[in-house]
Amino acid sequence: MVSLDATTTKTGSSSSSSSSSRGRHHAVAIPLPAQGHMNPMMHLCLKLARDHDFVVTFVATQYHHPLLVRNLAPVFRDQGLDIRIVEIRDKRATGSTTGAGSMVELRHSFFSLLPEFEELFESLIAASASHPITHPPPSLIIYDFYLPFLLELGTKFSLPCIAFYSASAGTLASFMAANQGHRPGK
Repeated sequence: MVSLDATTTKTGSSSSSSSSSRGRHHAVAIPLPAQGHMNPMMHLCLKLARDHDFVVTFVATQYHHPLLVRNLAPVFRDQGLDIRIVEIRDKRATGSTTGAGSMVELRHSFFSLLPEFEELFESLIAASASHPITHPPPSLIIYDFYLPFLLELGTKFSLPCIAFYSASAGTLASFMAANQGHRPGK
């Protein structure tokens, strides 16, 4: 379940958020909740907010949400950045404090959350209808390369989607070459 009122941390000074958000781009960032995926995605979001005046909604699981809010929200507020951290409830067993698991488990877990992601987007759109100045509608989805099923959200809500790959370009080239049947030295 997603509740923007209960789980959104809206940052930014009141003067910067009341200065018209109308016409600003609003990126919704959905990283894979795993080591090496969240931090690079957050760096991209910081760049978009700081250098290009984006409103950013960063989606985190219940494992990471409290840490992000506690450690990053004050930094965003101090810098006048409009980055909102929202929580989405991961349905996996809650025995782990980190939410760590295998890549396959994480992908299956996120795939099962498609209805919750749709609810999140519906909430963001509803908020933009009732508060268009402070809550511009989503205009872009940035999703982790390992979560391609999130393209369905882009199709459903008519939003462009960008796959974000957090490893090096060389790693991506090797991965893609291997998927096409190319092997080193052949």
